Amino acid sequence: MKAAFIVLLALVALACAAPKKPHFKAPKATQPPTGICAMCIQAITMVENMADQDEDAIVKAVEDEVCTLFPSFESMCDMFIQMAIKEAIQYLEQGMKPRQICAEFDLC
Repeated sequence: MKAAFIVLLALVALACAAPKKPHFKAPKATQPPTGICAMCIQAITMVENMADQDEDAIVKAVEDEVCTLFPSFESMCDMFIQMAIKEAIQYLEQGMKPRQICAEFDLC
């Protein structure tokens, strides 16, 4: 009985002393944005590209050229760009990228 206990104790000690495998976390694969996130990124990118134009022209262009590409989100896109244009421009002026801005709006 003592011998079995000693063998068991030795096995436990050996298992504890064995080097552990390092934990490796694979980097997350980045997926292209879809749905609302993609709509937001395209809209903010257009705002960025039209920075020298007035807000009304930018809103109209985004509604005509971006929102229509996303029929499921078109009315949401129209409302979003009308309500968020000023804030989006401020974020762009601070050097934020379109995807960061969309994340700030909780759309990505």
